Amino acid sequence: MKGNIHKKLFLFLLICSVIVQAGCGIKKVYYEHGVLKYQGEMKGGQFHGRGSLYTEEGNLYYEGEFYEGDFHGYGIIYNDENQVVYEGQFYKGKQHGYGKSFRNGILWYEGEFVNGSPQGEGKWYYEDGSLWYEGGWKNNLPHGYGTWYTKTGQVKYQGEYVNGKYHGKGKLYYDNGTLWYQGEFIEGVFQGEGRQYREDGSLLYEGEFYNGKRHGQGKWYRDGKLIYQGEWQNDHPVY
Repeated sequence: MKGNIHKKLFLFLLICSVIVQAGCGIKKVYYEHGVLKYQGEMKGGQFHGRGSLYTEEGNLYYEGEFYEGDFHGYGIIYNDENQVVYEGQFYKGKQHGYGKSFRNGILWYEGEFVNGSPQGEGKWYYEDGSLWYEGGWKNNLPHGYGTWYTKTGQVKYQGEYVNGKYHGKGKLYYDNGTLWYQGEFIEGVFQGEGRQYREDGSLLYEGEFYNGKRHGQGKWYRDGKLIYQGEWQNDHPVY
């Protein structure tokens, strides 16, 4: 009698355990050669919920959220050295939303992604980890308002970009951090109204520029005093 009771109790506990696991959807899927491929939640035969995906060599490739078989939600991708390659949001299998990208374990980019590529507002870093650029990004180029930094942390340019070039209003700086030019740019060169400064910070010229040169109406300064006002052509005053 006691033996039957123990057997029935064991079967009851076993059935409860199976029901609990089935309710959570915790499963393990293996490659044909026996290496673990996936461990986590599943639904309808697909990876769905939280789980971990492994390579055929047994290395962890992805851990995070899945939806109907795709990376979806928050997740982390690893390389073969178990270093983080990407950490952030996914949408239908692609990096989408806020995330961080790494190269050789060093942060390379953090910001917005669209359909697997950096796009929107973000920060880019040099290989040594120092900040290179922060601002708008589109089609793998600076686009919109942004700031470019040197490796020493000095601001090199701050202003508007279009397709990776200075375009619109901006400020360009000398390597020592003093302002060199402030004004309008077209496709990477001074063009329109602007001011040009010497490395000591004193005003050199204010007026019109064309194709990177002082051209049009402008004023020339020396030691804070106006020494010429009038027409300029190809960087030279017309007397």
